[in-house]
Amino acid sequence: MLRFLTSFAIFVILFINTNSFCYANAQDINVQAKMYAQQGTNALKDKRYDDAIINFKKAFELKPDNYAIMCALGISYLYKGDLKQGEGYLLLATKTNSKEWFAYANLGDLKRAQGLTPFAVDYYNKALNIPSIPESKKTEIQKSLQTCIEEQKTREASIKTPEGKWITMDCGNIWKRVYFKGNNQHWIMTHSYMGEDAVNYKWTKIITIAFYDKNTYNFALDDIFNKMTNFIKQSAKQLAGEAIIQKISSNENELIFESKITDHGQSTICRIFKGKKGFYTATFEHKKENFTPLERTEAIKILKSVEEI
Repeated sequence: MLRFLTSFAIFVILFINTNSFCYANAQDINVQAKMYAQQGTNALKDKRYDDAIINFKKAFELKPDNYAIMCALGISYLYKGDLKQGEGYLLLATKTNSKEWFAYANLGDLKRAQGLTPFAVDYYNKALNIPSIPESKKTEIQKSLQTCIEEQKTREASIKTPEGKWITMDCGNIWKRVYFKGNNQHWIMTHSYMGEDAVNYKWTKIITIAFYDKNTYNFALDDIFNKMTNFIKQSAKQLAGEAIIQKISSNENELIFESKITDHGQSTICRIFKGKKGFYTATFEHKKENFTPLERTEAIKILKSVEEI
């Protein structure tokens, strides 16, 4: 549940209940669409999100160009937990009317909740640049924006931390280390492909490697596999998708599996292996729904080049 969307959700209810916003005159929307929108508003107030969606959809079918109804549908889906549909309707609202702030503000909240800080900052700035934004909401969004900026500064500071080197990758010069955080017991680092901007999520391929000291983290490979796949399944549920996970190979020292979340446009191959100091996870991600056989072979080859030194 995205709790910090509450004030915006209430505000969209006020929008829908305010004749000057949605229903400026009889020509703006017909009586039937207004009735469905009101029923959807009541359901949203009562947290009956399925009923809200049903009614807002009926209103939307009658008035497919109505900005407020698109926003109401987006909010209803977000509260239901269907982030993909919620984001879709909010994006549609921004394309329908780029001179209103509400959809941008909610997209900023959504991206912040997903940890996509650069995108959240962009949406917040777009909302703040709309002249019609109420002063009270402007202050609220400015606070959220400032928090995002501070979070981004903290992330950038950790990226620049000059820590030691524990692993080597025989990948030529195409992979560039862009992120490192941790200590001798546990660390994580990310490499981007051809110097892509992995920090701001502008990448097509990344490799993330993590280390867990055996004296602190005493897990079997299957335990690690189960922990990772459980996380993938939870993420899929939040993204309203399906987690598809398949083991590629497994022995007492190494386990390789492939995973994706349907309709998410991203797939992953992960290698879990034991070293003398502990265990490692090496993950290859690319922004494609599926690996081709050749891509899969190349990804596994790269992951197998990760070794303890």
